Amino acid sequence: MKRPDNTLLPSVERFLDQHEVRSGRVLVGVSGGPDSVALLLLLRACSEARDIELVVAHLDHRLRPDSESDAEWVTRLADSVGCRVLVERAEPLDPTNQGIEAAARATRYAAFERIATATDCQWVAVGHTADDQVETVLHHLLRGSGLAGIAGIPASRSLASGLQLIRPLSNIRRVELQEWLTAEGHAFLTDPTNMSEEFTRNRIRHQLLPLLREAFNPQVDEAILRLANQSRDTQSALRIIAEQQLEAVLLDRQPNLVKLQVEPLQSSPDAVIRELFVVLWMNQNWPRQQLSFAHLQSLLDLVRVSTSSSVSLPGRITGRRRGSLLELVRDES
Repeated sequence: MKRPDNTLLPSVERFLDQHEVRSGRVLVGVSGGPDSVALLLLLRACSEARDIELVVAHLDHRLRPDSESDAEWVTRLADSVGCRVLVERAEPLDPTNQGIEAAARATRYAAFERIATATDCQWVAVGHTADDQVETVLHHLLRGSGLAGIAGIPASRSLASGLQLIRPLSNIRRVELQEWLTAEGHAFLTDPTNMSEEFTRNRIRHQLLPLLREAFNPQVDEAILRLANQSRDTQSALRIIAEQQLEAVLLDRQPNLVKLQVEPLQSSPDAVIRELFVVLWMNQNWPRQQLSFAHLQSLLDLVRVSTSSSVSLPGRITGRRRGSLLELVRDES
Protein backbone atom coordinates (compact mmCIF):
# COMPACT_ATOMS: atom_id res chain seq x y z
CA MET A 1 0.00 0.00 0.00
CA LYS A 2 1.31 3.45 -0.95
CA ARG A 3 2.12 5.62 2.04
CA PRO A 4 0.19 8.90 2.32
CA ASP A 5 1.93 12.20 1.70
CA ASN A 6 4.16 13.85 4.27
CA THR A 7 1.46 16.08 5.80
CA LEU A 8 -1.28 13.68 6.86
CA LEU A 9 0.62 10.64 8.07
CA PRO A 10 2.90 12.49 10.54
CA SER A 11 -0.17 14.00 12.18
CA VAL A 12 -1.68 10.56 12.70
CA GLU A 13 1.64 9.13 13.89
CA ARG A 14 2.03 11.96 16.42
CA PHE A 15 -1.45 11.23 17.70
CA LEU A 16 -0.68 7.53 18.09
CA ASP A 17 2.55 8.37 19.92
CA GLN A 18 0.80 10.78 22.28
CA HIS A 19 -1.87 8.20 23.12
CA GLU A 20 0.54 5.24 23.24
CA VAL A 21 -1.23 3.25 20.55
CA ARG A 22 1.23 0.49 19.79
CA SER A 23 1.37 -3.31 19.87
CA GLY A 24 -2.30 -4.12 19.98
CA ARG A 25 -5.55 -4.34 18.10
CA VAL A 26 -7.60 -1.35 16.96
CA LEU A 27 -11.22 -1.44 15.89
CA VAL A 28 -11.80 1.12 13.13
CA GLY A 29 -15.34 2.37 12.61
CA VAL A 30 -15.87 2.78 8.86
CA SER A 31 -19.08 4.13 7.37
CA GLY A 32 -17.65 4.47 3.87
CA GLY A 33 -17.59 8.26 3.94
CA PRO A 34 -14.36 10.16 3.23
CA ASP A 35 -13.37 10.71 6.85
CA SER A 36 -13.63 7.08 7.92
CA VAL A 37 -12.07 5.79 4.69
CA ALA A 38 -9.11 8.14 5.17
CA LEU A 39 -8.85 7.01 8.79
CA LEU A 40 -8.63 3.35 7.77
CA LEU A 41 -6.05 4.00 5.03
CA LEU A 42 -3.88 6.20 7.25
CA LEU A 43 -3.94 3.74 10.13
CA ARG A 44 -3.18 0.89 7.75
CA ALA A 45 -0.17 2.81 6.41
CA CYS A 46 1.44 3.01 9.84
CA SER A 47 0.13 -0.22 11.39
CA GLU A 48 2.99 -2.59 10.56
CA ALA A 49 5.71 -0.38 12.05
CA ARG A 50 3.68 -0.18 15.26
CA ASP A 51 2.66 -3.84 15.37
CA ILE A 52 -1.01 -2.83 15.20
CA GLU A 53 -3.73 -5.10 13.85
CA LEU A 54 -6.79 -3.36 12.45
CA VAL A 55 -10.32 -4.71 12.60
CA VAL A 56 -12.98 -2.87 10.60
CA ALA A 57 -16.50 -2.42 11.97
CA HIS A 58 -19.48 -1.12 10.00
CA LEU A 59 -22.93 -0.47 11.43
CA ASP A 60 -25.82 -0.42 8.98
CA HIS A 61 -28.38 1.90 10.58
CA ARG A 62 -30.90 0.92 7.88
CA LEU A 63 -31.97 4.55 7.55
CA ARG A 64 -31.90 4.36 3.73
CA PRO A 65 -33.24 1.69 1.35
CA ASP A 66 -29.78 1.27 -0.21
CA SER A 67 -27.82 1.16 3.05
CA GLU A 68 -26.97 -2.53 2.59
CA SER A 69 -24.86 -1.63 -0.43
CA ASP A 70 -22.74 0.60 1.83
CA ALA A 71 -21.96 -2.40 4.01
CA GLU A 72 -20.94 -4.42 0.96
CA TRP A 73 -18.70 -1.56 -0.24
CA VAL A 74 -16.98 -1.26 3.16
CA THR A 75 -16.44 -5.04 3.20
CA ARG A 76 -14.66 -4.87 -0.16
CA LEU A 77 -12.54 -1.94 1.04
CA ALA A 78 -11.50 -3.79 4.19
CA ASP A 79 -10.62 -6.87 2.15
CA SER A 80 -8.52 -4.77 -0.22
CA VAL A 81 -6.28 -3.55 2.62
CA GLY A 82 -6.10 -6.93 4.34
CA CYS A 83 -8.34 -6.20 7.34
CA ARG A 84 -10.98 -8.35 8.96
CA VAL A 85 -14.41 -6.71 8.82
CA LEU A 86 -17.53 -7.18 10.93
CA VAL A 87 -20.90 -5.74 9.91
CA GLU A 88 -23.87 -5.26 12.21
CA ARG A 89 -27.36 -4.17 11.22
CA ALA A 90 -29.07 -1.98 13.76
CA GLU A 91 -32.60 -2.33 15.01
CA PRO A 92 -34.93 0.54 14.05
CA LEU A 93 -33.97 3.68 15.97
CA ASP A 94 -36.16 5.12 18.70
CA PRO A 95 -35.47 8.87 18.66
CA THR A 96 -38.33 9.68 21.05
CA ASN A 97 -36.25 11.08 23.90
CA GLN A 98 -33.07 12.25 22.17
CA GLY A 99 -33.58 12.81 18.44
CA ILE A 100 -32.45 10.65 15.55
CA GLU A 101 -28.86 12.00 15.48
CA ALA A 102 -28.25 11.23 19.14
CA ALA A 103 -30.03 7.87 18.91
CA ALA A 104 -27.90 6.84 15.92
CA ARG A 105 -24.71 7.93 17.68
CA ALA A 106 -25.56 5.98 20.84
CA THR A 107 -26.41 2.87 18.81
CA ARG A 108 -23.20 3.16 16.80
CA TYR A 109 -20.91 3.50 19.81
CA ALA A 110 -22.65 0.63 21.60
CA ALA A 111 -22.10 -1.58 18.54
CA PHE A 112 -18.44 -0.58 18.20
CA GLU A 113 -17.83 -1.25 21.87
CA ARG A 114 -19.51 -4.63 21.63
CA ILE A 115 -17.54 -5.63 18.53
CA ALA A 116 -14.25 -4.38 19.98
CA THR A 117 -14.76 -6.42 23.13
CA ALA A 118 -15.62 -9.54 21.13
CA THR A 119 -12.49 -9.15 18.96
CA ASP A 120 -10.09 -8.35 21.82
CA CYS A 121 -9.37 -4.81 20.65
CA GLN A 122 -7.80 -2.30 23.03
CA TRP A 123 -8.82 0.80 21.09
CA VAL A 124 -11.80 2.00 19.06
CA ALA A 125 -10.86 4.55 16.37
CA VAL A 126 -13.43 6.87 14.77
CA GLY A 127 -12.97 9.44 12.04
CA HIS A 128 -13.88 12.77 13.67
CA THR A 129 -11.99 15.69 12.17
CA ALA A 130 -11.23 19.25 13.23
CA ASP A 131 -14.37 20.29 11.34
CA ASP A 132 -16.46 17.95 13.47
CA GLN A 133 -14.98 19.70 16.50
CA VAL A 134 -16.01 23.13 15.18
CA GLU A 135 -19.55 21.94 14.44
CA THR A 136 -19.86 20.24 17.82
CA VAL A 137 -18.73 23.31 19.76
CA LEU A 138 -21.25 25.48 17.90
CA HIS A 139 -23.97 22.89 18.46
CA HIS A 140 -23.25 22.77 22.19
CA LEU A 141 -23.08 26.56 22.40
CA LEU A 142 -26.48 26.90 20.74
CA ARG A 143 -27.96 24.38 23.20
CA GLY A 144 -26.64 26.37 26.15
CA SER A 145 -23.91 23.95 27.20
CA GLY A 146 -21.39 24.92 29.84
CA LEU A 147 -17.62 24.85 29.81
CA ALA A 148 -17.39 21.08 29.32
CA GLY A 149 -19.67 21.28 26.28
CA ILE A 150 -17.71 24.12 24.71
CA ALA A 151 -14.56 22.00 25.13
CA GLY A 152 -16.08 19.85 22.39
CA ILE A 153 -15.03 16.35 21.41
CA PRO A 154 -12.12 14.87 23.37
CA ALA A 155 -9.32 13.38 21.28
CA SER A 156 -9.47 10.29 23.49
CA ARG A 157 -11.70 9.01 26.26
CA SER A 158 -12.27 5.82 28.21
CA LEU A 159 -15.35 3.74 27.52
CA ALA A 160 -17.32 1.95 30.20
CA SER A 161 -15.88 -1.41 29.14
CA GLY A 162 -12.31 -0.21 29.71
CA LEU A 163 -11.64 0.31 26.00
CA GLN A 164 -10.12 3.56 24.81
CA LEU A 165 -11.94 5.59 22.16
CA ILE A 166 -9.49 7.52 19.96
CA ARG A 167 -9.90 10.14 17.23
CA PRO A 168 -6.62 10.20 15.24
CA LEU A 169 -7.93 12.75 12.70
CA SER A 170 -8.97 15.33 15.29
CA ASN A 171 -6.30 17.84 14.16
CA ILE A 172 -6.90 17.39 10.42
CA ARG A 173 -9.40 19.37 8.36
CA ARG A 174 -12.01 17.52 6.32
CA VAL A 175 -10.98 19.20 3.08
CA GLU A 176 -7.40 17.94 3.50
CA LEU A 177 -8.63 14.37 3.74
CA GLN A 178 -10.90 14.68 0.73
CA GLU A 179 -8.19 16.32 -1.38
CA TRP A 180 -5.75 13.55 -0.49
CA LEU A 181 -8.25 10.78 -1.24
CA THR A 182 -9.05 12.36 -4.61
CA ALA A 183 -5.41 12.95 -5.49
CA GLU A 184 -4.48 9.35 -4.63
CA GLY A 185 -7.48 7.91 -6.46
CA HIS A 186 -9.14 6.45 -3.36
CA ALA A 187 -12.90 6.08 -3.69
CA PHE A 188 -15.37 6.86 -0.92
CA LEU A 189 -19.12 6.99 -0.45
CA THR A 190 -21.32 10.07 -0.18
CA ASP A 191 -24.24 9.82 2.21
CA PRO A 192 -27.15 11.92 0.88
CA THR A 193 -28.46 12.42 4.41
CA ASN A 194 -25.41 14.61 5.08
CA MET A 195 -27.08 17.28 2.96
CA SER A 196 -30.48 17.03 4.64
CA GLU A 197 -31.36 20.18 6.56
CA GLU A 198 -33.58 18.09 8.81
CA PHE A 199 -30.56 17.53 11.05
CA THR A 200 -29.14 20.29 13.24
CA ARG A 201 -25.51 19.44 12.49
CA ASN A 202 -26.13 19.71 8.75
CA ARG A 203 -27.71 23.15 9.18
CA ILE A 204 -24.68 24.25 11.19
CA ARG A 205 -22.35 22.88 8.50
CA HIS A 206 -24.16 24.16 5.43
CA GLN A 207 -25.88 27.33 6.70
CA LEU A 208 -24.46 28.76 9.90
CA LEU A 209 -20.73 28.25 9.37
CA PRO A 210 -20.71 29.63 5.78
CA LEU A 211 -22.60 32.70 7.07
CA LEU A 212 -20.13 33.22 9.91
CA ARG A 213 -17.16 32.91 7.55
CA GLU A 214 -18.59 35.29 4.97
CA ALA A 215 -20.24 37.92 7.15
CA PHE A 216 -18.23 37.92 10.37
CA ASN A 217 -14.83 36.21 10.35
CA PRO A 218 -13.17 34.19 7.56
CA GLN A 219 -11.06 32.48 10.24
CA VAL A 220 -14.00 31.60 12.50
CA ASP A 221 -13.16 27.87 12.41
CA GLU A 222 -9.71 28.51 13.85
CA ALA A 223 -11.20 30.82 16.49
CA ILE A 224 -13.69 28.14 17.56
CA LEU A 225 -10.94 25.50 17.73
CA ARG A 226 -8.87 27.81 19.97
CA LEU A 227 -11.90 28.35 22.20
CA ALA A 228 -12.41 24.59 22.46
CA ASN A 229 -8.76 24.02 23.40
CA GLN A 230 -8.81 26.79 26.02
CA SER A 231 -12.10 25.49 27.44
CA ARG A 232 -10.67 21.97 27.65
CA ASP A 233 -7.58 23.21 29.51
CA THR A 234 -9.72 25.23 31.92
CA GLN A 235 -12.13 22.35 32.44
CA SER A 236 -9.23 19.99 33.19
CA ALA A 237 -7.82 22.36 35.81
CA LEU A 238 -11.28 22.86 37.32
CA ARG A 239 -11.80 19.09 37.51
CA ILE A 240 -8.52 18.58 39.40
CA ILE A 241 -9.38 21.27 41.96
CA ALA A 242 -12.91 19.89 42.40
CA GLU A 243 -11.60 16.35 42.95
CA GLN A 244 -9.24 17.63 45.64
CA GLN A 245 -12.04 19.60 47.32
CA LEU A 246 -14.36 16.60 47.27
CA GLU A 247 -11.76 14.40 48.91
CA ALA A 248 -11.25 17.04 51.62
CA VAL A 249 -14.95 17.39 52.55
CA LEU A 250 -16.17 13.81 52.04
CA LEU A 251 -17.32 12.33 55.36
CA ASP A 252 -19.16 9.22 54.20
CA ARG A 253 -19.77 7.58 50.85
CA GLN A 254 -22.05 4.65 50.19
CA PRO A 255 -23.87 3.58 47.00
CA ASN A 256 -27.02 5.50 47.98
CA LEU A 257 -25.75 7.94 50.58
CA VAL A 258 -23.09 10.66 50.59
CA LYS A 259 -22.29 13.04 53.44
CA LEU A 260 -20.24 16.19 52.92
CA GLN A 261 -18.80 18.72 55.34
CA VAL A 262 -19.99 22.11 54.12
CA GLU A 263 -17.96 24.71 56.01
CA PRO A 264 -14.63 24.16 54.14
CA LEU A 265 -16.45 24.89 50.88
CA GLN A 266 -17.63 28.37 51.86
CA SER A 267 -14.50 30.03 50.49
CA SER A 268 -14.51 28.01 47.25
CA PRO A 269 -15.65 29.64 43.97
CA ASP A 270 -19.09 28.70 42.69
CA ALA A 271 -17.62 26.98 39.62
CA VAL A 272 -15.49 24.67 41.77
CA ILE A 273 -18.48 23.66 43.93
CA ARG A 274 -20.66 22.92 40.90
CA GLU A 275 -17.86 20.83 39.39
CA LEU A 276 -17.44 19.02 42.73
CA PHE A 277 -21.00 17.74 42.41
CA VAL A 278 -20.38 16.67 38.80
CA VAL A 279 -17.39 14.64 40.00
CA LEU A 280 -19.44 13.20 42.85
CA TRP A 281 -22.23 12.13 40.48
CA MET A 282 -19.69 10.43 38.24
CA ASN A 283 -18.04 8.65 41.17
CA GLN A 284 -21.42 7.44 42.40
CA ASN A 285 -22.49 6.38 38.91
CA TRP A 286 -25.65 8.43 39.35
CA PRO A 287 -27.52 9.71 36.23
CA ARG A 288 -25.16 12.49 35.18
CA GLN A 289 -26.93 13.36 31.91
CA GLN A 290 -30.09 14.32 33.82
CA LEU A 291 -28.19 16.68 36.12
CA SER A 292 -28.74 20.13 34.58
CA PHE A 293 -27.12 23.45 35.41
CA ALA A 294 -30.27 24.36 37.39
CA HIS A 295 -29.81 21.23 39.51
CA LEU A 296 -26.15 22.08 40.10
CA GLN A 297 -27.17 25.59 41.08
CA SER A 298 -29.66 24.23 43.61
CA LEU A 299 -26.88 22.12 45.13
CA LEU A 300 -24.67 25.19 45.26
CA ASP A 301 -27.45 27.02 47.10
CA LEU A 302 -27.56 24.19 49.65
CA VAL A 303 -23.86 24.74 50.30
CA ARG A 304 -24.22 28.51 50.59
CA VAL A 305 -27.30 28.68 52.85
CA SER A 306 -26.94 28.13 56.59
CA THR A 307 -30.49 26.97 57.33
CA SER A 308 -31.83 23.46 56.92
CA SER A 309 -33.40 22.85 53.52
CA SER A 310 -33.69 20.19 50.82
CA VAL A 311 -33.92 19.80 47.05
CA SER A 312 -35.21 17.00 44.81
CA LEU A 313 -32.82 15.85 42.10
CA PRO A 314 -33.01 13.46 39.12
CA GLY A 315 -32.63 9.76 39.77
CA ARG A 316 -34.70 9.83 42.98
CA ILE A 317 -31.94 11.69 44.80
CA THR A 318 -32.61 14.19 47.58
CA GLY A 319 -30.13 16.74 48.84
CA ARG A 320 -30.52 17.90 52.46
CA ARG A 321 -28.67 20.60 54.39
CA ARG A 322 -28.50 19.98 58.14
CA GLY A 323 -26.30 22.51 59.87
CA SER A 324 -22.73 21.95 58.70
CA LEU A 325 -23.66 18.68 56.98
CA LEU A 326 -24.95 18.11 53.44
CA GLU A 327 -26.49 14.72 52.75
CA LEU A 328 -27.33 13.23 49.37
CA VAL A 329 -29.68 10.27 49.58
CA ARG A 330 -30.85 8.10 46.70
CA ASP A 331 -34.15 6.27 47.09
CA GLU A 332 -33.32 2.75 45.91
CA SER A 333 -36.99 1.79 45.71
